[in-house]
Amino acid sequence: MNGFARLVVCAALGLTACEVEVATSDSTVQTKSTTQAVVLTQPGRRLLEVIKLLREVTGKGLKDAKDAVDSPPSVVGEGLTPAEAKALAQRFTDIGAKVELRTE
Repeated sequence: MNGFARLVVCAALGLTACEVEVATSDSTVQTKSTTQAVVLTQPGRRLLEVIKLLREVTGKGLKDAKDAVDSPPSVVGEGLTPAEAKALAQRFTDIGAKVELRTE
């Protein structure tokens, strides 16, 4: 709905309708900004362990996981909550890989 149509609806229905629409818009924005993606930027020296972890996390086959590790940057997790993203990133950094968190 464009701005003029919203104005007409708000004027016709009263201030309560405008407040409800603003609240709905704000919650939509918060929902979009709370998901994160974990991106593998450098696999580090322990490639075999990174491939194993990537297979465990994503369910990819050996060839797909190896290709993802060999050609960074690769998304290893997306649509995650901030806590899940941090936990996944920590698992990769514990084995020497470098990852970054991106807000979706």
